[in-house]
Amino acid sequence: MRGISCIFLHASVISIAFHSNPEHEHEHLSIPNTYIHSIDFLSLHQIWVRNYQIVEEHASNAKEANTEKKLTGSDMKTSLVEIGPRFVLNPIRIFRGSFGGQTLFQNEQFISPNAVRAENNRNKGDSYEGRKQAQRKRKERGDAIVLPEDPLDSVFQ
Repeated sequence: MRGISCIFLHASVISIAFHSNPEHEHEHLSIPNTYIHSIDFLSLHQIWVRNYQIVEEHASNAKEANTEKKLTGSDMKTSLVEIGPRFVLNPIRIFRGSFGGQTLFQNEQFISPNAVRAENNRNKGDSYEGRKQAQRKRKERGDAIVLPEDPLDSVFQ
């Protein structure tokens, strides 16, 4: 599954996960109408989620209120403010069922943190082995150096 169909699959999964049922009795308490959730698909493997709030401010003086009313038709200034949290989702696998079933999407570019950690430990082991080998070579060179017999050694005894 590639391209546009994959993005539509991600979009449907995200909308199911983040949107609540509008008929639920506590819907009006959890997410007021002044909040906007932006879900951006920058690539097939990253989903950026940002939360915004609609802020309406009254003008501080009559001149600002008049110019705002001419521009927008309302005397209140409206703006979007990012309130957070901002986060990135990297989908690894999407199943047909809740926690199993047929795999609908699998991210081939994903590398598990355990594999990264094992590679780092392997590289540390290689550096340790290289250091120990250098110590062995240095000891062998020291043993290979033989000083000739000095004839003046016995003079001061």
